[in-house]
Amino acid sequence: MRYYVASDIHAYFSIFRKAPEDAGYFDDPGEHKLIILGDLFDRGTEAVELQQFVLEEMKDGRVILIRGNHEDLFELLVTVDEGMPYEVHLRNGTYLTALLLTGIEPAQAADHPAFAAKARETPYYRRILPSMLDYYETEQARRGRRRGGEGPEKRGLPLRLRPELSTGDRRGRDRPHQNVERAEGGARPLRHHRGRARLLCRAAPPVGKAGLY
Repeated sequence: MRYYVASDIHAYFSIFRKAPEDAGYFDDPGEHKLIILGDLFDRGTEAVELQQFVLEEMKDGRVILIRGNHEDLFELLVTVDEGMPYEVHLRNGTYLTALLLTGIEPAQAADHPAFAAKARETPYYRRILPSMLDYYETEQARRGRRRGGEGPEKRGLPLRLRPELSTGDRRGRDRPHQNVERAEGGARPLRHHRGRARLLCRAAPPVGKAGLY
């Protein structure tokens, strides 16, 4: 089995797709899978195209999805925050993603509960998010814990389980929250990885360039 690995696509689908294409992913005759290490959406504007691509790869059983902090933010927006455009969602692009995937105009999104309900009907929320693994559910994480590595109890709970973001306290949503990690601009290379894995891009355009590292 050969694995192709990408991370932080952030809805820059055109830039992302060139990386597996150049790496031979689509023409690979052997067993192979694509691993995406979180942060599928937010920031870019090709959310619909990326959603369709992921659904097709899921249908063929060729993709492994790891959940990132932006997936947590989307769930927060459409559940606890009921579609409200708090600054944390505007700054991180989560609100834009919900607009793109629902096809709702900003003026229509002013009906926040209806907007959130519509977002919960998207394939992203109904099919893609439930299929994602948390890092601590992966074999790599289990191996790390057996070697004495840090577990979630040491490194902090996932965003959606942190009590300060799941209570009535709105302060953490009216401004960028200290526990919300925000990606910086520019493409960042992935480290070399041993084994049968082709590392693609960690895309954070607009000034990034997809490729192999």
